[in-house]
Amino acid sequence: MEHIQSTINDIINEIKDTNRMTNLEKPQSNDHMNNNEVDMSQLVQSIMSCTSVQQFINNNTNALDVNDMTAKMSSSTLSDVDVLSMISRHTDHTREVPYDVDLQVRRIDTDMAKLTDIKRQIEECFKLTIVSSTELGQGPGEFDGCIMSVRLDGCSYLELDGAKWTQMNGAFERQLRGVSTSVVYARGSVYVFGGLDAPTKYTRYALENKKCIHGDITGINGGEGIAACYDGDKLIYLVGGYDETTDRYFNRVDTFNIETQLFQCVGHLPVKHVFMAQAYFHNDHLLVVGSDIGVVSLNPQTEVFSQLVPPPSKPYFASCFDGEDNIYILSHSLFTRYTLSSNKSTSLAKLNATSVSAIAPCYPMHYVESYGIIYLGGRGRNHRYALNEGKWIMLNDNDHVQDRDCFGTCLISKQRRRLGKGKGKGKGKG
Repeated sequence: MEHIQSTINDIINEIKDTNRMTNLEKPQSNDHMNNNEVDMSQLVQSIMSCTSVQQFINNNTNALDVNDMTAKMSSSTLSDVDVLSMISRHTDHTREVPYDVDLQVRRIDTDMAKLTDIKRQIEECFKLTIVSSTELGQGPGEFDGCIMSVRLDGCSYLELDGAKWTQMNGAFERQLRGVSTSVVYARGSVYVFGGLDAPTKYTRYALENKKCIHGDITGINGGEGIAACYDGDKLIYLVGGYDETTDRYFNRVDTFNIETQLFQCVGHLPVKHVFMAQAYFHNDHLLVVGSDIGVVSLNPQTEVFSQLVPPPSKPYFASCFDGEDNIYILSHSLFTRYTLSSNKSTSLAKLNATSVSAIAPCYPMHYVESYGIIYLGGRGRNHRYALNEGKWIMLNDNDHVQDRDCFGTCLISKQRRRLGKGKGKGKGKG
C-alpha cells in the first residue's frame, strides 16, 4: 500500500509541475509537503473512473491546487529561462525517480498429471444408469397387455397371450371392497382410491419393484364406488362415489396429480349422484357411463355438459371404451355400441344369459386392441367379443375365481402420453 501511495504522490507532483509550466507559475516551497493529507482512496477511485488526464485534473482541482495556481499567475509569472529551468529539473527528476513498472512476460504452467487425476475423481462421483420406462413412470414392464383384478386380499392378473391367470394375493395390503370402478393404471403403477375398508385412503402398487404405498385422500371427499380414469398425462379423475359414514352420494369431479400427489376439486356433474359408474377421458372430455345417468360428457375446463344417452330402463352391468369413438355397454339383455361421432347406438350380439347374473352386478369389461372386448365373469364365464366376427367366444383360461362380480380391474398397457393437456380447472385445495 505504501508503494502505491508513493507512486500516486509522484504522479500528482508531476501533474502539478506540468500545470505550473503550462501556466508559467513559479513553484512554491511547500508544494510537495502535504501530499499525505490527500484522501488516497478517493484519488484511486477517481483515477479508475477518469478516461483522460484532463478529466482527472478537472475532477480534482483542490488536490492538485489548480485554483490556487490560476489565482497566483499574475504575481508570479515565469520567464522563458525559468520555464526552461523547470523543464530541465523535471526531466532530471523523472529520469532519477522512474515508476516501478515491472512488465515481465509470464505464462501459466498446468500440471497435466494432477489435472487428469482430478478429472478422473470427478467422473467417479457420477454413474450413468439406463432407466427403464417403468421406472420413469411410462411403461408397464412385464405386465404389458395384462388385466389386473383385485378384491379383498386377492389379487391376480390375466395374461391374454395364453389366457393364463397368476395370483399375487396380499399385494395391496388391504381388504379391498367397494372399489370395482376405482382401480386405474397410470405410468407403471396401479392405483386404488377409497373403498369400504379405507374410504379416505388411496393405494399405489408399483409394478417395477412390486411395492405398495398408501396415502391419505385430503382436500376432497373419499368414499366407495368412485369412478377413476387416467387422462394420459398426469391427472387421474375421480367422479362420484358414496360415503357410508354420512350416507351421502356424490356428483363431484376431482383430480389426483400423480406427480405432486395432490388432490383438487375440479367441478361437479349436474346430476343427482354418480355411483359405481365407469369413467373415460377422451379429447379433453370426461365420458361417464352409469345405470343412474346413462352416458354423459363433461369438459372439466369449460364445464360444458352433455347428455349423450339417457338413463337405461335396466341397469348396466359393464362398459368399456375403445379410446377412439366407441363406448360398449353390456346389460342383462342388451349389448350395444354407442358411437360418439354419429351419436348413434347399435345393437350387437348378446352375451350368453348364463354368463351374467340377474341381480344387477358390476362385472369387469375392457377393450384390448388386437383382442377385442374382454368380459370377466369368473370361472367358466370369461369371454372375448371378436369385433371382426361380431360374436362372443369363451376364454379357455385357468381362472381360480368363481364369480368376479364387483372385482376392481384395470388394463395394464403402454399408454400414449398426452403432454400439456387435461390440467383441469381448480376450485379447491390440493
